[in-house]
Amino acid sequence: SVLYAENCAKVNERLTKCDDFLRQGLRTQAIDLAEEQPDLLQLVDVLNFSELDEWQELVGSYELERFEFLKTEIAQDIAVAYDQQNKIEELLRRHRQLNLAQASLPARIGMLRELAAVEPDTQYWVEDLQSFEDHYAVKLVNQGLAAEQRGETTQSRLCIANLERESWSGGQVPVTAQKRYLGLASRVHQGHTFPELASSFCAAIDDKNEAAIRSTMNRWNEIQNRMKSIDPRWQPAREWLEFGKTGEGWVKHYDSQAKQRAFQADVHKLVGAIESDLSESEVSVFYEQALSHGIALPTSVKAKVSDFKYHVDEIRTLNSSILLVALIGLVVLIVLGFFVIWHIVTK
Repeated sequence: SVLYAENCAKVNERLTKCDDFLRQGLRTQAIDLAEEQPDLLQLVDVLNFSELDEWQELVGSYELERFEFLKTEIAQDIAVAYDQQNKIEELLRRHRQLNLAQASLPARIGMLRELAAVEPDTQYWVEDLQSFEDHYAVKLVNQGLAAEQRGETTQSRLCIANLERESWSGGQVPVTAQKRYLGLASRVHQGHTFPELASSFCAAIDDKNEAAIRSTMNRWNEIQNRMKSIDPRWQPAREWLEFGKTGEGWVKHYDSQAKQRAFQADVHKLVGAIESDLSESEVSVFYEQALSHGIALPTSVKAKVSDFKYHVDEIRTLNSSILLVALIGLVVLIVLGFFVIWHIVTK
């Protein structure tokens, strides 16, 4: 029992020192101390045997040397530190390979972001990441400016898109490139996107291309939303808001024209049905469909409908008259037949 108590005390002392290292962010030192022979985690496994409760009762019963309970929670923290260290070593290996291969900036920045995520308290990863991001942002802005000078607007827009797509550690384009980025983005969007959008819209209106109109309006609504959220970049383009209002008016006007065209098509079907001498029920279907648009029928069509109804009423009246005459004739025949039969019988 004395030997067990001494070993528990020594193990707890080493565990406490490892815990101090871990709290200071010195994971490597904590692991080095834990790996000194005899291996600390192996000692914890040996001393923390399954019959420990029975051993404690036995020690208490015979008043043997009391022992400290092992600080197993610290041992668990050390095991977690081992896992983190293994991840770090793998990331470091890949990091060295990228550096030796002189990999692209995006690839190396991605690796630094992984390292910084695993070791958030390690300042040099954060500093390296910021340095690489600054360099990459400046490079993209310079490429965009050079493309702008050459008149390659598409390339400038691609550079801006790359800047906006990046998950910058500061949440926005690094300060070293931000001012020139905002200027470039403003010029490109104001000088290219909006006139291009206006031209596309006018062409769609002239061609009466409903799909193109709606596609252009969707792009405009997208830009409007971004203007509200990123004021510095979109401020010079505020004057184009009037275009958006006009565009919405054009779409409403085009919707009205489309409704008018559908109405005219249904009126044409109605007239065709009347002139084809279709039945009253068939003509009624086309009539209701034409009225469903909420637009008054042309006078000429109203006249045709009235004539059709008059004609139908005439036919209905004539049929009724014929039926009445037929019924009267039938009654007369029956009466005559009755008298003939009665006359024959009485003789």
